[in-house]
Amino acid sequence: MYVYTFDNHYNQNQCDNICSLNINEIDMSKFISGTNEEKKEIVSLFDKTFHEYGIIRLVNTNITSELIDKAKEFFSLNLETKMKYYVNGPLYDTPGYQPTGLESVANYKGEKKASHSDPTEAFFTIFKSQSKQFNFSIDQLPELFRDVIPEYILKARQLMSYVHSLEVNVNGRWFRVEPKPDTLLLVAGEFIEIWTNKYWISILHRVASVKQLRYSVVFFSGPDMNSVIQTLPCKKCIQQQSKYVPITGHEHSEQRRIASTCD
Repeated sequence: MYVYTFDNHYNQNQCDNICSLNINEIDMSKFISGTNEEKKEIVSLFDKTFHEYGIIRLVNTNITSELIDKAKEFFSLNLETKMKYYVNGPLYDTPGYQPTGLESVANYKGEKKASHSDPTEAFFTIFKSQSKQFNFSIDQLPELFRDVIPEYILKARQLMSYVHSLEVNVNGRWFRVEPKPDTLLLVAGEFIEIWTNKYWISILHRVASVKQLRYSVVFFSGPDMNSVIQTLPCKKCIQQQSKYVPITGHEHSEQRRIASTCD
C-alpha cells in the first residue's frame, strides 16, 4: 500500500477554526529501489493523485536528517551572510535566498561563493538529487517536460517542524495540512494544469503567517518567458477540447502581476 486515502469528509462546521485535511502519501522507497513494476505503480499513483487533488505527500524520500540539519544551519546564519546568496532578479529565475517580506525570488545563477563547502550546498543538493528520481507522468509527458524548469510545474515544500502553516482550498473551503517530519509536500503548479488541459490540477493554497520558528524550503522558478504554454499532445491531455488559450510565459507573468495589484 503506497498511497493513503485523501480525506473527503469535509466536516468544516464541526471545527473551531480550520479543519485539517489528510493528504495522499506515496512511499518513494518503492520507486527509488523497487522493481520495475513497483516503479510503474508509483508513477501511476502520481498521475492519479495529481489528477484528483493536485497535491501529494512524499515519504521515504532519502532526504537525510543530516541534510535537514544543514538546511536549518543555513537559515540560522545572520542576515548579512544569507544575503550573499540573494540576487535581486526576476521572480521567475532560479531562486537563491529570499529575505522575509519580498515577493520576488532571488536568482542563484550558480554564483557559488569562493569558500569551503557550507550549508548552502546541502540546501540545493536536496532537490537536485530528488529531481532526478521523479518520473511524474505517463504517456508522452516525460519527453515533453524534459527541458522545462520546475516552478510552474511543481512546488516542493519541505516541512521540517510541527508548525501549522500550509492551507489548501477544496470546494471553496480552506483546510489545514498537518505537518509531518521527514516528508515532502509536492504541489502542482499553474503551468502543469495548462499543459495537461486541467487533467492535473493546480490546487489553490496559501501559507499562513505564524509566530513560531518554521523551517521550509520552497522552490519558485519558471520557464523561458518566450515559450508558448499550451495543451500538450498527450493522450489524457487531449481527451477534451483545450480549456486554455495559448499564452507565453511573459504574458502569463504580466497577467499575474496586474491581477496582484488590482483592488
